[in-house]
Amino acid sequence: MNMNLKIKRIYNLGNYSNVEFTEELNEIPEKLIFNKEAMHKFRKLLMLNVEVSYNKYLEVTNKKAEDSEHEQELISNYLEQLDK
Repeated sequence: MNMNLKIKRIYNLGNYSNVEFTEELNEIPEKLIFNKEAMHKFRKLLMLNVEVSYNKYLEVTNKKAEDSEHEQELISNYLEQLDK
């Protein structure tokens, strides 16, 4: 008998929007299922992976917002130069 272990975490982004991350570990052998220490470590690993994924998500979205602001600034500068 093999077991699957899954963790789902939902983060609130504000304005009624959320982002969900899921980590899953499949086909855990039976001899590990009854080992409390091993299962504790598996759960901790899954939670850490979710946190890393969320932090990467924040980095990407913040970078995207910065890039968007930079693009808007370049467009504004270009339009100002055209007006001259």
